[in-house]
Amino acid sequence: MEQNMQTKLSAASTSFAKTKIPSLLSGHESTVQEIVERLRRSERVLIAAHEHPDGDAIGSSLALLHALSMQGKQVTTYIPDAAPEYLQFLPGFDRLTTTKPNVADYDLVVVLDCTKLFRAHLEAEVRAHPNTIVIDHHHDNDEGGTVNLVLTRAAAVAQILTEMFRMTEVDI
Repeated sequence: MEQNMQTKLSAASTSFAKTKIPSLLSGHESTVQEIVERLRRSERVLIAAHEHPDGDAIGSSLALLHALSMQGKQVTTYIPDAAPEYLQFLPGFDRLTTTKPNVADYDLVVVLDCTKLFRAHLEAEVRAHPNTIVIDHHHDNDEGGTVNLVLTRAAAVAQILTEMFRMTEVDI
């Protein structure tokens, strides 16, 4: 009986492993390519997230910070309010800043996990900047970037970035 159960589990596991699960980014490949190209062309990148940041805002910001830093980019990660202390264990936590940046000093601004630009305390500056990317998963996002990737079926921005990193073969 136990052998029969193991055989069934093994068969189910093999079947599942062969199943092609559609990517969260299916249908958004051209937007992802545009984002990748803008990131590639930029040297100085500002990453911004929302006020009262949560784990998704901080984790996503730090993931993108590391991915871009590994490519030799100069990256600033701005959050309007201090990050929760319980997230101090995350690599790069000490690179987060609450000092409001001069947005015009950057080639590219990437706003993560922010439904409305005012929540990043940079709305006017981001809207005036010619090269901005918004990546979010909230249904009420106002899509205030030059390029917007808003996927409401994603559980978090971290999920979107993970799929982007896999799709573009960025080490994670």
